[in-house]
Amino acid sequence: MSGGHVFITMGDITHLECDAWLLPTDERPEITPGWFEALPELRERLARTDVASLRAGDAQAVPLAPGGDGPAIVLATVPLNGVLNATGVEHIETSVREFVECAAHMAAAPRHERSKRLLALPSFGTGKGGGAHLRGELAERLLDVCAEMASAHDVDLAIVLRDERSFARMQELRKRRDGWHGALTVEQFAEAGRLAARAKAGRLVPFLGAGTSISAGAPSWSQLLVRLGERIGLTADEQEALRAWGELDRAAFLRQRAIAEHVRTGGTEQEGAAAFSQAVVELVDVRRYGLAPALLASLRTPQAITLNYDGLFEAASTDVGTPRVTIPHSESGAESGPWLLKLHGSVDEPSSIVLTRDDYLGYATQREALSAIVKANLLTHHLLFVGFGLSDEHFHRIVHDVRRALPPHISMEERATALTLTEDTIASTLWRGQVRMLPVGSGPKDGRAVEVFLDVVVALATDAHSYLLADDFATSLNPGELRLRDALLTLRDEVEKIPTGTGGRDRVLELLHDFGGWDDGR
Repeated sequence: MSGGHVFITMGDITHLECDAWLLPTDERPEITPGWFEALPELRERLARTDVASLRAGDAQAVPLAPGGDGPAIVLATVPLNGVLNATGVEHIETSVREFVECAAHMAAAPRHERSKRLLALPSFGTGKGGGAHLRGELAERLLDVCAEMASAHDVDLAIVLRDERSFARMQELRKRRDGWHGALTVEQFAEAGRLAARAKAGRLVPFLGAGTSISAGAPSWSQLLVRLGERIGLTADEQEALRAWGELDRAAFLRQRAIAEHVRTGGTEQEGAAAFSQAVVELVDVRRYGLAPALLASLRTPQAITLNYDGLFEAASTDVGTPRVTIPHSESGAESGPWLLKLHGSVDEPSSIVLTRDDYLGYATQREALSAIVKANLLTHHLLFVGFGLSDEHFHRIVHDVRRALPPHISMEERATALTLTEDTIASTLWRGQVRMLPVGSGPKDGRAVEVFLDVVVALATDAHSYLLADDFATSLNPGELRLRDALLTLRDEVEKIPTGTGGRDRVLELLHDFGGWDDGR
């Protein structure tokens, strides 16, 4: 897949794992207080940053002084007096161009072996930048300049949004553009549409594997075992000998070796097992989520399932406004709402982690209720497997049980789709009639292709129009949308005159609210 791609996702840009991101400021430079709350080290880094070119007006983007091991940050300016007119919009365009040029030089190679560098930016210039009344026009111009710079510098750009109206409008605007879906084939685009339709109907259940966390710096299963061996002190010869065994047996050996070492130094076996689980947590508990969890969270599905121990999908879900009840580890006390089933344990409860063969063998007796939830979803919903190779033994048993429960004339392939990085004839043969294999990449390391595919699914699944009656977006509406807006505003005025308690009145007002008829606080 060639050429840069423009992603649109909900989320918190300070929580996204990327190569660099844009931090809005002005030429003084003055940064809004919220950024200091999100980045405790910002004030100290700002004091070490050379901002002379911003103050002089010679540049509109400069790198923030380095700090920590996170993504690079680039300061980019909004007009000092705000985005008041076309000149202010042009200023924003220039700032985005300079941000990309600056960030592209700072990030020589992608983090975590991603095939292209990923640069992120908020929809800036519309808040304290003063351009709220031009929000729609700014969205259009931002899409234009991002597409231009992604192509010119062969980088991916992610527009990360916090409010639903901007997200919905930007998705609507980009779907009108030629080539917005990247290099997806006609068949892949059709598959994305089918999955999006299921998501809109509330029938899609994402099933996340380790691959969804790799772009955030988390290890694959195999890498995790190697790093655990390093911590335990295995020699190179021992590591090599261990590779000949299956992963469950390798994990069992590492745990036994860790426990034995702990006992040798005066500890107990129980303490050694706990220390081993804690080592697993420290290796997988990365702080920032990648694009895959952010995009899957942006679908806002009622249910999701994962084999991952980390909390990346939960964090992304919270950032998009859909916090998850975690089963069975939730401490929120919530009894309903969107949920995430963590089949193999969580970093929040190290003792729950399923890693070795003994853990798997004990799974059936200890967690049959969790398996039943997966089986129920396979029977009633459509599962989308993202980020793993379907080799999990526990999953094999679940699919086997569901296949036996289904009538012979019902195909399991209509109930499950797995995104794969390559055309895998062996996997397709093994899972024929059970899981639909959908190759979206060009090689075993082309995880970016999955992100592009998910971005298209999210765009096609986004069918909200909360911007339609919002004054902020009126300047970007086309003639047909303006006519619809005027008709709805007239309807709103008439309905509000009808006495409260009249049958159907409140339902109509709720519908108008969904179109942005009032601020969320009404």
